[in-house]
Amino acid sequence: MGTTKGAFVLEPRSEAEGSWSVRGPFCDGWPINHVVGDPATGTIWAGGGGAWSGAGIWRSTDGGDTWTLAKLTTGELDAWAAPCSPCCPACPDTR
Repeated sequence: MGTTKGAFVLEPRSEAEGSWSVRGPFCDGWPINHVVGDPATGTIWAGGGGAWSGAGIWRSTDGGDTWTLAKLTTGELDAWAAPCSPCCPACPDTR
């Protein structure tokens, strides 16, 4: 399930109980718009992002235990975290 706090995986606890367990959040807390899974392979794809993180597709090949990101666009975080150039007058490390 995609939420503004990341992706969550819902799994049935048991047929008799009719209840669900929730795992997550995944995808480093990115806002996730869409989640789709392949029960035959256990692969899950989650797409989302925003102005801060950029856009990307997350993929898990082990049912949600681990995730990898394929970035589609950059976001404000990428510009903020970029190292300053030595010729950048706004950089406090410029000498």
